[in-house]
Amino acid sequence: MSDPKTISFLPTVRPLRTNADFHAVHVAAEADQHQVIAATHMAEKHGQVIGYASIGAVTPMLVWVSTKQVQARDSLYLLNMAECIAANAGVRQLMVPCQTDSPFHPFMEKFGYQAAGKPFDLFLKPL
Repeated sequence: MSDPKTISFLPTVRPLRTNADFHAVHVAAEADQHQVIAATHMAEKHGQVIGYASIGAVTPMLVWVSTKQVQARDSLYLLNMAECIAANAGVRQLMVPCQTDSPFHPFMEKFGYQAAGKPFDLFLKPL
């Protein structure tokens, strides 16, 4: 059995349930110069918010369209069709990683996507 003293020093993770929870996460993240994107869970240690996770709240959509065989109009149509398929499946929010050298990149905000903040690398891990 675990030592209760050890457990009390570990962070806890729990679902965000109230407006006060959401507010506390936003305040803590902003104080640490971080955005909050679709938070679903908060991490606390000694009563202080120390992080958050977004678990299942945003659906990733990975897209590739040939730069040699497709015109811009076709690309936009295909992106819109993928969005419609996602919406019909009940998806409420998409995350689309987009490389800075992609022909899509300069237009993503015009397509209705919001930049998620600083540039970052995307890491995948099979579970």
